[in-house]
Amino acid sequence: MPMLFSGLQRTIREQKDLEKSLRIHQKELEESLSEKETLLAEIHHRVKNNLAVISGMLQMQSFKETDEAMQKKLIDSTLRIKSMANIHEQLYQSHSFSNISFDKGIETLIQTILDTLDHASKIETSFDLDPIELNINQAIPCSLIVNEVITNSIKHAFKEQESGEIHVQLSNKDSLVSLNITDDGNGFADKTPVGSSKSTSLGRELIDALVIQLEGTYDYGSKKDHSGSVFSMEFKISDQAGSSSS
Repeated sequence: MPMLFSGLQRTIREQKDLEKSLRIHQKELEESLSEKETLLAEIHHRVKNNLAVISGMLQMQSFKETDEAMQKKLIDSTLRIKSMANIHEQLYQSHSFSNISFDKGIETLIQTILDTLDHASKIETSFDLDPIELNINQAIPCSLIVNEVITNSIKHAFKEQESGEIHVQLSNKDSLVSLNITDDGNGFADKTPVGSSKSTSLGRELIDALVIQLEGTYDYGSKKDHSGSVFSMEFKISDQAGSSSS
């Protein structure tokens, strides 16, 4: 009987030691995860701040630039950097640090473009957006594409109009994202297919490269009735881990 009691005590003690060890290990894992999340938040915050400094310097240079063509190029570069900074700001504010609500980011991005371009006050925007989560590997190229299309519409579509409208539609069906951006401007003066070897615009070349990066398809040109332009893109949501993957 004493041996049985002694064995029972030893078993209870070993169980308590094991439970204590598990609690310590769990605490260490939680602390490690917390440190990783803090580090990721700091990285996204610093990247966003650095991009903001760069875009600010480019914008200041554009104000001082007397050559109109160079000024436009500086503004274009400013907007591209701001579109990337916007993604890092969203990641910094998120809890996962890997995925963002891209539908919310689109409205913020377009407002940034409107605020940056002086002649954008006459343009109204409307949205029809499904909730869509994208990881950073897809959010950045998609954001840059939206920037190129919206900037192109604002700068070229409404030259002979006192006002205009840009409509953005974003939908998600079975992880297939459809993005449609339309305006009621002048449409395209030429019939050169976007992304073709004959298209020399940097913005169009960027769109072509970024859609390939998304493994998607797109079409960009005038509406059939020539009442404006339309951009349509489709791509599958990737389940590949984003920036928080180890």
